[in-house]
Amino acid sequence: MSTENTAIEKDKTAVLQSLKQEIQTVEPDNHIHEFLSLLDQYRLTIKELTLESTVVKPKAPTPNDALIQTPQQLIARFTEIYDCLDTRFDLCVWQAAVKSLKENTNTGLQVFCIHIIEFLLDHCYLTSDTFQLLNHSFPFDSLFETSEWNELEKNTEKSYAFVKSILNKGNFEQDLLIETIPVERYVSEQFDAYLATILHSSGLLRNGQNQQALQVLSSIPAENRPLVVWQRIIQVFYKASMLEGNERAKEIFPQFMDNALAYFPNDDHLLYLQGAFRLETRPTQESKTVLITLLKKHPQQDKLLFLLGRCYLNLKQYENAYAIFKRLVEIYPINLEYVSFSTLALDGVLSQPILVDHHLDLKGNYIKRMLLQLELYIHDLIEVPEELEKDPDIEALKMYADLQDDQQDKGLDISLTNALHITQDKNVKLFLFNKLMDCYPNFDDILGVKDLILSFLEAYPNEFPTVYAAAGLYYAQGNYEEAYDFYDRASQLNPQHIYTFQGMARSALHMEEYDKAIAASRVFQYERKYDRSGYYCMGKSYYNMGVYDKAYECFKWMVQLVRPQPSPHDQYVFVASLSKYLSQLDEEGRKAFEHEIENAISLFESLGKDEDFDESNEGRWAYLHTAMLCEYVAMHENGLETVNHTISLWQQDNISIPIEAASLKARLLGSLFRFEEAKDFLNTHLEYLQQEPVDKEQIEEIIQMLNHINEQQEEDSELSRKLRVLMQKSDADPAEWRHVYVQLMYKAMMGKEHKVMIKAGLHYFSHYLSSDPDDIFMAFWTGNTYKELGDWETAKPYFERCLAMGELFPGESPNLVTMAGMTLRSNS
Repeated sequence: MSTENTAIEKDKTAVLQSLKQEIQTVEPDNHIHEFLSLLDQYRLTIKELTLESTVVKPKAPTPNDALIQTPQQLIARFTEIYDCLDTRFDLCVWQAAVKSLKENTNTGLQVFCIHIIEFLLDHCYLTSDTFQLLNHSFPFDSLFETSEWNELEKNTEKSYAFVKSILNKGNFEQDLLIETIPVERYVSEQFDAYLATILHSSGLLRNGQNQQALQVLSSIPAENRPLVVWQRIIQVFYKASMLEGNERAKEIFPQFMDNALAYFPNDDHLLYLQGAFRLETRPTQESKTVLITLLKKHPQQDKLLFLLGRCYLNLKQYENAYAIFKRLVEIYPINLEYVSFSTLALDGVLSQPILVDHHLDLKGNYIKRMLLQLELYIHDLIEVPEELEKDPDIEALKMYADLQDDQQDKGLDISLTNALHITQDKNVKLFLFNKLMDCYPNFDDILGVKDLILSFLEAYPNEFPTVYAAAGLYYAQGNYEEAYDFYDRASQLNPQHIYTFQGMARSALHMEEYDKAIAASRVFQYERKYDRSGYYCMGKSYYNMGVYDKAYECFKWMVQLVRPQPSPHDQYVFVASLSKYLSQLDEEGRKAFEHEIENAISLFESLGKDEDFDESNEGRWAYLHTAMLCEYVAMHENGLETVNHTISLWQQDNISIPIEAASLKARLLGSLFRFEEAKDFLNTHLEYLQQEPVDKEQIEEIIQMLNHINEQQEEDSELSRKLRVLMQKSDADPAEWRHVYVQLMYKAMMGKEHKVMIKAGLHYFSHYLSSDPDDIFMAFWTGNTYKELGDWETAKPYFERCLAMGELFPGESPNLVTMAGMTLRSNS
């Protein structure tokens, strides 16, 4: 963590302490809104502190692993990884083991499948990521289709069907439990035993066998129980005592609760169950007092706030109850329980008569009730006494209600402006001002009411509606420093209004203060997971900082949120961020991203594109970067088609082809061995550049590319061309062409065409996984070629494969098998 981040964390910690002290001094009975405002600020500060301290781990490169060649070596390594909890849940370690096997084994991968199945029968407490890795790395589908597998599934002593299921689907429940258990507290055997116990209890609880589940969970010693175990035990007792009326459970519930809280005193679910139990078994007034004390100790516990709201509802203190439930609904808008209690509290508020003797209080109370009705879109307002009918504030609210009732948006802004001019009450003014601002959703519209906003800001400088409107005005004017400051102020005045953080993120992005933009985006993204802007501001900040991998992760989700057709800019930054990141890596580093690159290309192609996309500069560069991605994963035909389309768009507008596009097209044509076409394109482009005022560097780069294409063409022999044809034919019908590889390898050996020999050997062994006597010849000469080129490490596995095939097919090519053995011994 940087020094600056540490300082920010210390500042926020001090703010938390200050807020907590202030919360102690406020009594919600008489000052509920002040109390809730302090809780909001505390909750927001906690959230910011948590999000800032959450370190996003970069994708770790796959580490190198020990040499793995046989099923026994693989299972020994898997067992070693599994037995250490530090490595068991590290996907990179499993990837390294699989990678080592694939690079070094002489055996077909199908041989390993049954050994992995047997391993998983006794070592199944893994995450779904690991199961998915194994399923994608080994041909289990072939095994599952055999008659031998069908016989194994009938075995009632071993759960072969279960292993097949978790390989195909993972185990989501197990994933969640592994996340909740602090693995650092346990050794491997202990962890497995406790996880098995918890999973067993889950099945019992689902079947309604609560008593048996309680006995199973209680078998874990109290001092070793993870939080999830205590939560389940307390939940069983709560259900038995409150829902089933078990008096014995009701008697011992407090004792078990005290034991649980002794180990986990700050857990929100345990505290909630404790409060809910007290609310059901003790007098409401007593419960309310205890809950207020608990809330002051744990200000971030919203479940305790919910119980306090229920206390106020039971005590018929409807305004306090409604204030709490309304706030909870704002925080958790899809929680139907909170919505239901909010409705009950509102009914209580609206059912209370207005009985005030003093004239001023009478008006104030009627305005308060009418504002409450309007906030809830109730336009049939309460009848007012005759002496208040001509009051300007009352008339203004009635005017607004009539406009809403007529459902006429046309002229609403003018009517609201007129109403504002006759109002006198501060609350009415702010309400109507807020509604007026809703008439101007775009920043350009806000500029038209600049004077009104500034006059209200001068009159009410510390009210949320005016501060938030001023922030929008400054943003519209391009004064991003002022906009950021006002959005920040607005977030302090109303922490639940999440769009203040969106404004802060946008403003900071324009200011090029990317740390601030990322911090605000993180809060906004946390609350609005399906909103484009949170991902965009964070991604663009990382992009401008040159942190392209993190930018790509943001943009990848962003473009999927705005289907079917993200803007040209959004699609551009999506593919460009990945392309720019990959350009920073070496070839080995890019290999680890091949699957991700293929997914990105597929996603880009699935996104909608129209004429405007093709005509925009960013749309064309998005195509170009996608073609670059195709080159990284050898999708040369796809890349060439894409870059040709891009070049045609520039040419039809008489725009010079960027050097990046010209170079990419030439490279792709060279990779496809279309040398004459590449030279014609480069010569034509060179003639064009020589007639235009361009940098000499561009001309020199094209000349270098031409020279490179000529060199490639000179090295392209007749056998190389025959190999390309053979590879295409064998892709369509592998069995028919297997023996032809041997013939071509023999001709290449006689002509000492090493590149052809290596390419033929690599394609042969990647294409033909089943063993065959021809493997002896192909393995020996592939290995011998690498040896002659000085690459013994790559050559060695092929000689070993030659020996293994000699044992499998005795009497076949004995001289080559003998020579392979001698070569291995002499180089050991």
